[in-house]
Amino acid sequence: MSAALRLNVRASEADDAGAILASSAFLLDDFDAGLAIFSREGELLASSGQQATSPLEGNDLPLILQDALMTPRFLPARLDAERGVFVVTLLASEGMDSPVMAGMFSLAFASRTMDAFSSGAESGFALFGKDGEVLLESGSFRVDADNENIQLALDGETGSNFVADDGKETIVAYTSVQPTAWALVT
Repeated sequence: MSAALRLNVRASEADDAGAILASSAFLLDDFDAGLAIFSREGELLASSGQQATSPLEGNDLPLILQDALMTPRFLPARLDAERGVFVVTLLASEGMDSPVMAGMFSLAFASRTMDAFSSGAESGFALFGKDGEVLLESGSFRVDADNENIQLALDGETGSNFVADDGKETIVAYTSVQPTAWALVT
């Protein structure tokens, strides 16, 4: 993420947003859904990657652009129906007079990581968005959408408890994922 923030600093100091993105192709490893630079009026100045022309789709662009964005801001994950993956947008700017850098990444990397830690039929993970929507599931263990652990994690809590189900006792751990305010339950 720090490389993306340095990209934002470069965008605020230069006139040629396209040249800045062209010299920053290495960031596409982290931002696999693309990079874009927008003016404060919402005009797309430059983009690269698969989704970079519509990262703010479904969000209220005028309200977002009123924010200084000097602290990076994550927008809610949205489903890219064409690719079948959730995409998250990270926004940053150097201030109200600077362009807005948008870096989009899919949650595919998180799915690979979660799959690596699942040890078969007896374990699994689920990642939930702020609204309780399932963003990712891994392994065979499924968490019911009304599970109290999800809400605890969405409220910023971390913990674990035992759940009895069909004569088996299962350990369920939960935590909040910051700065996105998501919930991870395993």
